[in-house]
This record gives sequence, C-alpha cells and structure tokens, in this order.
Amino acid sequence: MLLRFGDLARAREALLQAVEIDPALIESHLQLGRLYQRLGNFEAAIEQYAMLRRRPDELREVRFWHAALLSALGRHRQALTALDEDRAQVPDGRALELLRVRILATTEDPAIRAPQQAAALLMELPRDSIDVLWAETEAMVAAAQGDPARAIDWQQRAVDALEALPVDEHLKMARRRLALYRESKVCTSPWERAESVIIKPVRTLTETTGS
Repeated sequence: MLLRFGDLARAREALLQAVEIDPALIESHLQLGRLYQRLGNFEAAIEQYAMLRRRPDELREVRFWHAALLSALGRHRQALTALDEDRAQVPDGRALELLRVRILATTEDPAIRAPQQAAALLMELPRDSIDVLWAETEAMVAAAQGDPARAIDWQQRAVDALEALPVDEHLKMARRRLALYRESKVCTSPWERAESVIIKPVRTLTETTGS
C-alpha cells in the first residue's frame, strides 16, 4: 500500500522489518528489490533478485526482474546467461523469452546482437495474447531488421493501448521509441529502468485496418 502511494521511505522500513521477522517472505523480498530499483539502488536490487533466484520456492517474477534490470543497466551478456538458466527452470516463461528477443534485437554488443535470431525466436512463441509487452518487442525486432514501417505500426498500437492506462512513465518511454522508429532509427535498450510489464491487449491487424 505504501509503495502504491509513493511513500518509498516508509515502504522500505516496513519491508525490511517484514523480512527480518520472517526471512521466508518471498513476496516481501521481491517488493524490496523492486523498491530498491525505484530508489536507484540497482546493486541492492540485483542482490535481492539474485538471492531469491537461489531459493527453491522463488517466484517466477523474480527471474524476470533480475534479467530485466541487468538488461536496463546494459549488462546484456549477464542477462542472457540468467535467461539461459531460466529456460531450464521455467520452460514456458513467455515474458522471459520476450526479454531475450529484445536483447538480441537491440544490443549494441556485436558478439551477441542477432536480429534475425530474435525474429525467429519471436515467431516460435505462441501468439495467444498480443499485448503491449509483445507489441513493443515486435517493434524492436522490426526496427533492428530495417523495417521502420512495421516498427511504427507495432509501436503505435502499444502507445494507443497505454494511453488508456494510468502509466505516464511507460507511455513516455513508448512515445520516445515511436519517435525513434519514425526517424528510421533503432532502439538500443531492450528494457528501461522504470519500465513495467504491461499485458493490456493491443489492437489487432484487423482492428487497425478496419477490414
């Protein structure tokens, strides 16, 4: 509740007290990691996530936020290593695979940049839910493949969906990405530090064309 209303200092004290009383409270550890991330204490956040990953009863979200933060900090090789481990533990991890696709499509590290591989991986994933997370990933891949028109189409769908939600910071990020694609540029960051997982569905191709 305190996190929701932006009282980060009191939220931190409450979470620290909770995990001190009961270290087994995985959700509290996860929220503490997310809080450290919001406060800009990224190393403390990574430490929380890494600790939780080693627990047999860890939450799936922990794996995502650990790799996502590493990605946001530009530690793409570390993020991919973590995602490789995640595949064995969470074989149906859709968000984890979308993050992998984003890294391969956007990283500036020539040793791991692979837009074609990213596109192939994306094609293999089930398309049962085309949401904002998916749409922005599609846009990154399209831009990396030199197809700005397709990138703009996917990113615009994401922006349209976000405009109906109270997520101002994420909407700003989405609009910045859209501006990049309109200038035929690529996105070079697979994940932003303040980014959220948005699973609101986007307009389908049929809805977009009106056919």
